[in-house]
Order: sequence, then C-alpha cells, then structure tokens
Amino acid sequence: MAEFLLSQFNLGATDLYRVPGPVNLVRLMQVPDWVERTDLKFTPFRPGFPKSLHKGIPSLTISAPAIPCCTIPTRVSHR
Repeated sequence: MAEFLLSQFNLGATDLYRVPGPVNLVRLMQVPDWVERTDLKFTPFRPGFPKSLHKGIPSLTISAPAIPCCTIPTRVSHR
C-alpha cells in the first residue's frame, strides 16, 4: 500500500513516515490554518434573514407577554 501511494503522488521513500499504530486524522483539521491563501478558503458563514421575507413585515421583533415568576405554580396539588 505504501509503495502504491508513493508512486501515485510521485513521492520518494524519505517522504514516508511510518508510525506504530493508527494516525490521528483529526490533526489534519489544522492544516487549512497553516495556509496563507485566503482565496482558497471558504468565507466565514454569516447567518441572515432572507430578503424575500422582509417584504410587508413592519417589524421582525417577536415579543412574548411577560409572565411574573410568582404565577407559575411550583407544585401541582391533587384534591
């Protein structure tokens, strides 16, 4: 398998690093942070509200009536 991969990627024997056990592939998630090419990276996701839903809506604020904490029962009694 190692010889196949080395030949497919045109690598030499010095490019192969053998480790005793499985490789932690989670570490590969750091690689994009090492690259200084912003044109190769995704732009940060900025959530937003679709413009088509803004039409005819005077305010997008949804308010709920305030409920005082003293009106919420802490125990239910069965009579």
